[in-house]
Amino acid sequence: MTAARWLAQGALALAVAGCGVSAGVSGDNPFGGGSGGPGTTGAPCIAAIDVAQPVPAATPGATLHATAMPAGLSAPQYTWQVQFDGAPIDFQRSADGAAIDVAAERAGIYLLGLAIPDCGSAFVPVNVEAPGARTQTLRLQVIPPLGVAVPPLELFREVKGGADVDLGAISALSGRLIQTVVLGPAGGVPAYLQFSPAGS
Repeated sequence: MTAARWLAQGALALAVAGCGVSAGVSGDNPFGGGSGGPGTTGAPCIAAIDVAQPVPAATPGATLHATAMPAGLSAPQYTWQVQFDGAPIDFQRSADGAAIDVAAERAGIYLLGLAIPDCGSAFVPVNVEAPGARTQTLRLQVIPPLGVAVPPLELFREVKGGADVDLGAISALSGRLIQTVVLGPAGGVPAYLQFSPAGS
């Protein structure tokens, strides 16, 4: 990951694409129209999307089922959008408009979007795994820009291969660089700091 983005608290929204890593700022709405996430400030209710679990693997006939919250509104009030690989795809709406079914025969990230008048909007990425995908440990290295006095960080996440994966928001709290001098009877002496588990 090359200079993805460094935020004050280091919150990154990362997506693993095959062997590469791309990053975007958490809260960006992939469907346009401003910031995403559940609801809108000042809205009398909060729009949300509930995805049925477990999410199926990408096989012929596989379907994602998602339900809108709040329920019980009239069908025209639910406006759904679904994207895969950056392009809109078709889906089936329920009779009351409060639920959708999405064919998930391709592995990757499905972006589900929902807008409800007076309730704001919501979007959620759904990872659909490739059949028989193997799990591997991914090492994320976060390097601050030049001139920022914090050390680089390394984070580890378990991911499955075979398709793009959305890792969601990953918090990387920054540390501090501290210069210290260890003094002996005759002045400064070479030293190192060792950390041990509690009770050892």
